[in-house]
Amino acid sequence: MYHVKTYFKNAKKQTYDGYLYDSKFEASVAQDLNLRVKAKELTHYERQVNLELIVNGFIVCTYRIDFIAHHIDGTIKYIEAKGYPTPV
Repeated sequence: MYHVKTYFKNAKKQTYDGYLYDSKFEASVAQDLNLRVKAKELTHYERQVNLELIVNGFIVCTYRIDFIAHHIDGTIKYIEAKGYPTPV
């Protein structure tokens, strides 16, 4: 069994719009995305989406991304909310 050491000890959970986020910064990104939906820049966005990494037809791993933003023109943007760089 693996033990994963976390370096995000200063982050405090934050609630915004009825959802719990891992940090204040992540909640502020959600707030910005909400404003962009109201401004008709985005059709919608998704929170905490699991993505599968598939190589040669096999699922190698799954990764949970913070947000996926769907733009009006049909493009999709994958967003990770990170507060500051760490050695990891």
